[in-house]
Amino acid sequence: MQKIRYILSIMAILGVNTTYSCTINITNDTGHQVLIVAEDGSQAIHLPKNKTKKFGNNYQHARFYVFNKEKGRRVYRGLCTLRQYACTQNKRVDLKMTDIEHMNVDTSIFKIAKAGQNHDE
Repeated sequence: MQKIRYILSIMAILGVNTTYSCTINITNDTGHQVLIVAEDGSQAIHLPKNKTKKFGNNYQHARFYVFNKEKGRRVYRGLCTLRQYACTQNKRVDLKMTDIEHMNVDTSIFKIAKAGQNHDE
């Protein structure tokens, strides 16, 4: 009986150390500015050229819109929406804007749709 309690205690301690993160690092490796807005409007970040910023939190899947700034204008045009369906263990997900623009993201973690398109299409 004592051995079983000991094993269960060890399993509980190990289980606490396993954390999952839904936080995303987004790097703007393009030649233009980007605006990223959470679907629920709770977070918006301006991402200048050649910068990296953290988006989202550890406890909720990220769902956000991506907008590109038009060159020489003050207008942002919708590029796509991304929805996160899985978190990663013990690390953040890194996304590059060039991959997002080419719709080349890890489909085991994200679902991507062009602006104006439904995620079910």
